[in-house]
Amino acid sequence: MQRRGVGTALIREALSHGRRKGFESAQCMALSAHTQRICSNLGMRELNAIEYASYARADDGERIFAGAKMGEHTRGMFMAMKI
Repeated sequence: MQRRGVGTALIREALSHGRRKGFESAQCMALSAHTQRICSNLGMRELNAIEYASYARADDGERIFAGAKMGEHTRGMFMAMKI
């Protein structure tokens, strides 16, 4: 059910709304490869990223996503742009 433009339309509308309200920038925690692609195509830049394989519990160091079927979703990104 992907590739229908819904995600792009939603983010475009959010950016337009921000511009109308006078915001100077927008940011996104892009946690899937799909969201990262949309944000990048709309002009957002990656400012930081963390590999999901490195997520670990603080108390015992157990890897949270070990063995998870994450497919192409390998990392989360913090992305931003001026609007």
